[in-house]
Amino acid sequence: MRTLLVPLLALTCYAQGTGSVEGTVVNAADGRPIGGATVLLQGLDASGEPPLPDSYLTRTGPDGRYRVEGVIPGHYEARPQRDGFTAQPPGIAPAKVYMRFQVEAGQCASVVSRLLALGIISGRVMDPDGDPISGVRVEALRYAYTEGKRELQTIGAAGSDDRGRYRISSLPPARYYLRASKMMNAVGIKTAYLKIRGAKPVESYAMTYYPGSGDAAKALPVDVGAGGEAGDVNIQILPAGTYAIHATLSATETLSAQAYFATTTPAGAGSGTLTIGGGMRPGYRFDYPNATPGTYIVSAADPVKGLFAAQAVEVVNADVEVTLNLAAELVVNGTVRVEGSSPILLDSVMPTLEADLPHFNTTALPARDGSFSLRRLQPLSYRLRVKCPAGSYVKSVKLGDAVLSTPLIDIAGAPGAMTITLATDGGRVAGVVLDSTGGAVDGASVVLAPDGPLREWADLARTAISDKDGKFELRDIAPGAYALFAWEDAEPGAGLDPEFRRPFLQQATRLDVAAESRQSLHVTALSVR
Repeated sequence: MRTLLVPLLALTCYAQGTGSVEGTVVNAADGRPIGGATVLLQGLDASGEPPLPDSYLTRTGPDGRYRVEGVIPGHYEARPQRDGFTAQPPGIAPAKVYMRFQVEAGQCASVVSRLLALGIISGRVMDPDGDPISGVRVEALRYAYTEGKRELQTIGAAGSDDRGRYRISSLPPARYYLRASKMMNAVGIKTAYLKIRGAKPVESYAMTYYPGSGDAAKALPVDVGAGGEAGDVNIQILPAGTYAIHATLSATETLSAQAYFATTTPAGAGSGTLTIGGGMRPGYRFDYPNATPGTYIVSAADPVKGLFAAQAVEVVNADVEVTLNLAAELVVNGTVRVEGSSPILLDSVMPTLEADLPHFNTTALPARDGSFSLRRLQPLSYRLRVKCPAGSYVKSVKLGDAVLSTPLIDIAGAPGAMTITLATDGGRVAGVVLDSTGGAVDGASVVLAPDGPLREWADLARTAISDKDGKFELRDIAPGAYALFAWEDAEPGAGLDPEFRRPFLQQATRLDVAAESRQSLHVTALSVR
C-alpha cells in the first residue's frame, strides 16, 4: 500500500499521470461475489515477472468489488486471498492462476479474479473388528513432482478422535489418496508403580491406504470438489505384527564415549529412535523391539575415531539379525574449479550423492577455495547431483583421472578424488511459445532436456515459464544436444521427469547449443490432455 503525504497541487499532478483499477472477486464455481477478500495488486517487471515494489493492497466489499486510485502505470498481477478459498490449487502454476493486466495513465483497468472454495474429507478409522481407533493420523496425499520425481505429497492431515472420526479441511479441489498411521503404544494400563516382567504387549497397526491396503498402488482415490465434502470415507486400518531388530557390533576395540547406535524408522511411521551407547565394546548387541514391517536403517558410528557403518534392514514377518562392521568411513574428497572470467562463489555450489534409499544421501558444502568432502558413504551406487549458482554449468566431473560419462558412481570402486569443473560460457535459448492458432501462451512450462550423450545428466536441464507474451529465456546451457519442450497444461516440475517426457519425444524441438551461443525460436505448445 503506497501512502503519499504531499501538498494538494503535487497530488493533483501526480494523479494525472496515474491510472486506476476496478476489480471483482468471484467464486469460480458459481460466479457469486466474495466479500472480505484481500487483493494484492503485485507489480511486475518489464518482462512480466514479479516482484516490483510498486504494489497495492485492498479489500473487497460485500458485493465482491474494489477500486484502487492513483496506480502507477505498468504491468500488474491480481492476487486475491480469502479464508476458505484458494486461488492456486495444487499442480497449477501461478501464471495460470492470477490475472495479469496493464494500467495506463488516465485509464481504468478492469479485473475479474476467481477463487475456488476449499473442500473437506471426513470419515472414521476402524480396526478389523469395526471398532473405532483414536489417535490415528490420517493424511490427504496427492501426486506431485519434486525434482523430476513423481511422488505422493501430504496436502493436509488430521487425527482421529475417541469415536475414530477425522476431518481434514482446507483442501484445494483435487484427487487425493488417504494414508492412516498410528504410533506404536504399549497397552494403556498405568504401570508407573509396577515392575512389569517380560515384554509388554503392543497395540500395533500398519500404515494403511484407503480403503484398507498396505500398498499405495492399491489405494482408491477420493475426489474433492470446490467447496464440497467427501464424507464417510472410512478406513479400516490393518493390524501389524511387531518384530525385533537385533544388531551386533563388530569392532576391534572399545569405542569412544561419543559412539552410538541409531535406528531410523520407515517414512510415515514417526520419528527415528536413537540409542546412545558410549564406550561400546566389540560384540555389543543392540535391540530395537516392536518394529512393524518396513525398511529400517541401522547405523553405528564413532565420530572421534572416524568409524562408521550403516545397513538397510527389511522387516517382513520375523525378527531380523544384522551385524554392523565398523570401519573407517568412506569419504570422497573433491574440489570445485571454475573455467571462465565470471566470478562464481564456490561455497554456493552443492554436490550431493543420492542413493536409492534417501537415508544414505550425503551433501557437501564446499569451502571458499572449492574443497569439499562427501562423508559417511556406503559401498553403494550413487547418482551425483550438483547444484550450481547462476551464471555457471557443470562442464565435467572427474574421479581421479577418469572423466565421468554418466552421473552414476560406484563408491566401492571410486578411483580417487573428485574434480567438478564449472564453466561460465553457457549458451542461451530464447523464444516464444505459441498455441495451435499462433497465439502467445502465458504460463507455459518450458523444458530444455539434455539429449544424446548428455541424457543422463539431469542437472543440465533448464526450465522456464513463458510470460504474458509467450516469451521465455533459458541461460547457462552446457554445450551439447538438447530436446526442447513446452506444455500449456503440465503440472509444475513434471517436465523434468524423463517418463513424463517420453510420450512427447517425437514432438520435441531438437537443437544443438554451442558455448556462448544465442538462439531464438518459436515453439508450439503441447497438451497433456
